[in-house]
Amino acid sequence: MHSLSSLPLAALDPSMLLTILKVAGALGFVIFVHELGHFAVAKMCGVKCEKFYLGFDIYGLKLFKFVWGETEYGIGILPLGGYVKMLGQEDNPTKAYEEMQRAKEGLASGDPNAPVYDPRSYLAQSVPKRMAIISAGVVMNLIFAFLMAALAYGIGAPYTPAVISSLQPGSPAWDAGLQVGDEIVAIDGKRDPSDRDLFSAAALGDLTKGLNLEIRRPGIDGRASRELALNVVPSKTDGLARIGVAPGLSNNLSAKKPTLPGSPASKFNEQLLGGKQIVAIGDAAIHSYADLNRELARHVDETVAVTVAMKPKAEHAGEQPAPNAATSEAITLEVAPNPMRDLGVVMKMGTVADVQQESPAAAAGLKPGDRIISVDNQPIADPYRWPAEVRRRGQQELRLMVGDEAGKTREVVVTPRQTTCYEWPSIFTTTPLLSVPELGIAYAVENEVASITAGGPAAASKLQPGDVVTQVAFVSPEISTAKEGEFDEVKKPLNLTKNEANWVFVLAELQSLEPGTQVKITVKSGTEVTLLPVAASDWHCPMRGFRLTPLERIRKADSVGEAFSLGWDETVDSVLMVYRFLQKLGHQVPISQIRGPITIAMQAGYEAQAGFARLLIFLVMLSANLAVLNFLPIPMLDGGHMLFLIIEGIRRKPVSERVFVAFQFAGILFLMSLMAFALFGDVTDLLK
Repeated sequence: MHSLSSLPLAALDPSMLLTILKVAGALGFVIFVHELGHFAVAKMCGVKCEKFYLGFDIYGLKLFKFVWGETEYGIGILPLGGYVKMLGQEDNPTKAYEEMQRAKEGLASGDPNAPVYDPRSYLAQSVPKRMAIISAGVVMNLIFAFLMAALAYGIGAPYTPAVISSLQPGSPAWDAGLQVGDEIVAIDGKRDPSDRDLFSAAALGDLTKGLNLEIRRPGIDGRASRELALNVVPSKTDGLARIGVAPGLSNNLSAKKPTLPGSPASKFNEQLLGGKQIVAIGDAAIHSYADLNRELARHVDETVAVTVAMKPKAEHAGEQPAPNAATSEAITLEVAPNPMRDLGVVMKMGTVADVQQESPAAAAGLKPGDRIISVDNQPIADPYRWPAEVRRRGQQELRLMVGDEAGKTREVVVTPRQTTCYEWPSIFTTTPLLSVPELGIAYAVENEVASITAGGPAAASKLQPGDVVTQVAFVSPEISTAKEGEFDEVKKPLNLTKNEANWVFVLAELQSLEPGTQVKITVKSGTEVTLLPVAASDWHCPMRGFRLTPLERIRKADSVGEAFSLGWDETVDSVLMVYRFLQKLGHQVPISQIRGPITIAMQAGYEAQAGFARLLIFLVMLSANLAVLNFLPIPMLDGGHMLFLIIEGIRRKPVSERVFVAFQFAGILFLMSLMAFALFGDVTDLLK
């Protein structure tokens, strides 16, 4: 894989070059606005501004500079911010101390010609003027955040609504009974929330009271939709509190990469290019991802007739009524079932981890900690295949022999319900559970081998029942035909004993890797085997390899007044989100979640590709972050300067030089440590 720096400029995709320019311009603009605030107010107060820089010209290194009037303007070599250098203002503690000492000695000498502060020096200004100069950057960021948000909503800002495309088995949302296709129409009273609103409400909300959600559940098979009210208490998963749902998907295919290579759908890749929409599965009309999920799950083992048509030209990205399938643009494709990749290794059934509220399992008395010993007097052949077996049996009564945590056994009779969705096990965690939606249970699969399938890939290997798998590594094919970015990639071995992953994740991840990928398994005894998966003949994944676009809607103001109102709400929400993040940092939000400039640039690139209005909304959030963080009472930041000015205003004299210098050094150390921490998080994400 080549690094970006190793490629000739002409070889880069022009659209990528445009995105890079957009990101550089957007991030530079946010910094420029902040520094412009300081610069403009300093000029109004009569302060001489010696430098105005984007980025830092460390050791005098800069991309370019020019002098206009009394100020040097330029772009520094280190793109981590910017600064305005005012006469008399020194962030360098040693130089600041020297300047203070020089002025102090001049005043003490009584000589009217002795050197003191220049009248145009920052330090010569009154406390109110210096406060105005220091706060101007933050004020400008907030003003421009508001204007950018208003402009975005005037244009029409795309957003992903809080519609559920999948649930994590055993998660709070799953436990509360949320379903694929449910739309969260209000969170704690806030109407029409986005997926981002849901994420921040869960991560930064009250983990005791939970979230009060208003749900709209779509009707199925001619039934009307209905409204539900649920309270869901987020739980911490991989560091952040979540409710365990994935953001909405549409029934629109990706224009450039509509299928996953090697999947049943990839046979028709050329016919699906160009931005098409799945409008029917057999005789069932498809209006949403929930419809698609349901119909593919209903016909999991069958070849299905998939009808696609071009998206209507006037359509904005999002969930739209399906076009008439009888138009000349519509085509119908016969898409085969999608066999699961199987290793021929059956693992031991784990205990029931969670029981869904108001489910058949809950009504029958199943509880977390129970272990299902047999079903209708037969042991479960394979815990990974069991959900598919239960679905095939329909609503036929099951007699379960169950053992509890005390070792006592009992019989539980349960009648499966009819379900409308397919639950894939892994969304946010590498240690997921399996679920049986028809029963409403989520259970673990242990890392111990229970049996080896006769004739399967593992039959001729050294694996034996009782072996405990400790590590799994995915080995890519020696000769790969895949293009970069076409498949997931797991670069390092997964340690199952350290809870880095479990067998459920391993088998789920295997389905999305490049065909021909082998699995290297290490067991506790030290034995290593490498297996090549085979396509199962009697076990299928409902999804056929279609690549779908995220669900998007457009929030557009109908008037200038409404644009300003929406812009104000967006700005206030962004500022409050930063404050809530800081308030929760260190306990509810782990410090490991801090990210730096690399993540910001990557996210900005993603938003730039999604459209100008999306980029503006991202810049609103970035400006709010810059405003809040820069005004924290930390030396070296504007908030630290403001704190010293408040103290000076109260005491009628500045803090002592020693105190000032000590706090400046402490501020430098703190900010360098914070930046190192943020960059470490950035690099860690890149390595993953």
